[in-house]
Amino acid sequence: MTKITEMDPGEVFSILDDTDDLVGREYEEERKLFDNLSCPRCGSSVVASLDASNPFSESRNVPNYFADCLGCGCRFDPRTGRFLKMGNPR
Repeated sequence: MTKITEMDPGEVFSILDDTDDLVGREYEEERKLFDNLSCPRCGSSVVASLDASNPFSESRNVPNYFADCLGCGCRFDPRTGRFLKMGNPR
């Protein structure tokens, strides 16, 4: 049976300190996108909702999210503008 030896956490962090943070930068861009986004149909606030049918793509390091409107209930892709559910505008 193979014995697994864990690395010292301090050593792991010192190795990672010299690498680029690709996920953090994309995560911040994604967060800013949704912070500044409103529904194109009714103007209400939206929340990010994970795209369960396609959670990751080859070109991105963060999960794919749709925007769900808190006002009319529509769902759309904020990158393409395509509506997946129309909702009920007021």
